[in-house]
Amino acid sequence: MRVDWSNRARLQLLDAATSLEGARPGAGFRLLDAVDALVARIRKHPRSFARLEGFTGEIRRAIVGRFKFHVFYEIVAEQVLMLVVRDARRDPSTWSEEG
Repeated sequence: MRVDWSNRARLQLLDAATSLEGARPGAGFRLLDAVDALVARIRKHPRSFARLEGFTGEIRRAIVGRFKFHVFYEIVAEQVLMLVVRDARRDPSTWSEEG
């Protein structure tokens, strides 16, 4: 399955990695590696992660392991579109309200 990134999700991931790297050298790169591994799992089994109800389309959420970040994505035909990357401590029900 093809995986594409929205500009929003790409920027959010880079911001998160940059912040982590500034706080703890190496942590930002470990986050990027963890997201790469998660994306590989999503590519193979896109429907194995939690589906969000109440949205048009097939929106799902996956957790980036020990980093406590959520990745929200949509499955459309044979494509996975990464929509949002954000801190898991935030209310997951507000993910679509961010700019």
